[in-house]
Amino acid sequence: MTIQDAFNLAAADYDHLRRTLIPCFDDFYRIAIEVIPGDRQSPLRVLDLGAGTGLYAGMVQAIFPNAQLTLLDFATDMLEQAKARFDRMGKPLKLIIGDYNEVDLGGSYDLVISALSIHHLANSDKQRLYQRVYETLTPGGMFVNADQVLGKTPELEQLYQQRWHNTVCERGITDEQLHAALCRMKYDRLAPLDQQLQWLETVGFQHVDCWYKHFSFAVFGGQRCKQDVPQQQPVLYTERLILRPFTLADASTVQQLVGDRDVAAKTLSISHPYEDGMAEAWIKTHALKFAKRQTVTFAIVLQQTNQLCGAIGLHIEADYNSAEMGYWIGKPFWGNGYCTEAAAEVVRYGFDQLHLHRIEATHFSTNPASGRVMQKVGMRHEGHRRQYTLKWGKYEDVELYGILKSDWQQ
Repeated sequence: MTIQDAFNLAAADYDHLRRTLIPCFDDFYRIAIEVIPGDRQSPLRVLDLGAGTGLYAGMVQAIFPNAQLTLLDFATDMLEQAKARFDRMGKPLKLIIGDYNEVDLGGSYDLVISALSIHHLANSDKQRLYQRVYETLTPGGMFVNADQVLGKTPELEQLYQQRWHNTVCERGITDEQLHAALCRMKYDRLAPLDQQLQWLETVGFQHVDCWYKHFSFAVFGGQRCKQDVPQQQPVLYTERLILRPFTLADASTVQQLVGDRDVAAKTLSISHPYEDGMAEAWIKTHALKFAKRQTVTFAIVLQQTNQLCGAIGLHIEADYNSAEMGYWIGKPFWGNGYCTEAAAEVVRYGFDQLHLHRIEATHFSTNPASGRVMQKVGMRHEGHRRQYTLKWGKYEDVELYGILKSDWQQ
C-alpha cells in the first residue's frame, strides 16, 4: 500500500479522529491561525500543501473570509472531503491534485500553510520544498507549518512516542483505529525542529521561529523579506573557463577533488578526510550567503569539456568594503593556469560589480605557487605572518597579499 492509498482509506473518518490523534488539538490549530499576520479582511492568496480534508484551510477561510484558497494534495478522496467542506461554507476553492514535490505550485501566494504533511518527506525533499515555498511566496509572505518533529535525542523521541500512545489510549481509541494510525505512521520521516528551523533560514526565511510545541507537535515557520528583490549570482566567462554557482549535482565531484590530501594541504580551511555530506552542506550555504552579501562562491568549469576543476570566491566584509579571495584547484588540473585566469576575473568582478575598495588573499609560505597567482593578478605582497595558523597539528607561516581598486584601475 502506498502513502496515497493509506490516506485515501482514512478520508471518511479522518477529521472525526483528529482530536483523538492530536492530544493538543485546540492549541495546535489555534496557534497555527493566530500567528498569521495582517488584516483579517485582506484578500489573502493562500496555498495549503498536503491539504487533506481541508481542516486547516477551512479554519483559515473562517478567520480570513476574503482569502482565496488553493489546496494541493495527491489523495483525491481527501480532497473530495475538502471540497464538500468549502461547499458548505459557500466559498470557492481551487484544487491541485498531485505531489507537491513535483507539480507546479500554481502561482504566487501571500501565505503558504501545511498541517501534518511535510513530515512524510525525506529530509532532502523537505529542504527542497522549503526552497520552493520561499520562491512562491510574495515579498513579506509567510509560511506556517503545523507538523510533527523528531525528538532531539533518542530518549526524547521515545518519550514523545510513549506520551502520544498513552494519551490516545486514555481517550478511548479503538484497537482498529490505533492500528490504522500506526500503519499510516510507518510513512513518517520526522526531522528535529532545530534542524528544520536552520533549513528555513538557509533558504532565506526571516523571523524564523517555533510558535508552539507540545512534545512532537510543533507550529513553526518564517517570512520572506518584505524588501526581497531576488538577485541571482552571475555567471562569469573567461577565455577558457565558466565561473558559475555550484549546484548539488557538483557535490560528488567536489568531494573527489578536495578529498585529495595534496589539495586539502594547500588550503587553510579544507579538512581531511573530506567526509560524505560535507560538500552538500557547503554548497547549500552559498545562496543565502550571496543574498546577504557575505560570500560569493564560483565553481570553476572548463568551457570545452564542462568539467568542474575547482572553486574560487570572495568572503566580503561589508563594513570595510573589502573581501578576502580564496580558491582551490583539483590536482588533475594543476599547471594549466586555470587558477590565475579565474582569479583575474574574480578581481574584476569584485571591483567592477561589487564596488569593493580592497581585495586580499593569503597562502601558506610553503606554497609559493599560490603566491605567483596573486602576483599575476596584480596583488602586492604586504606581509609575512609567522606561525599564523594551525594546520593538521603544525603552525604554518602565511603570506599576505592585497590589491586596491585604485591599483587595479591603473
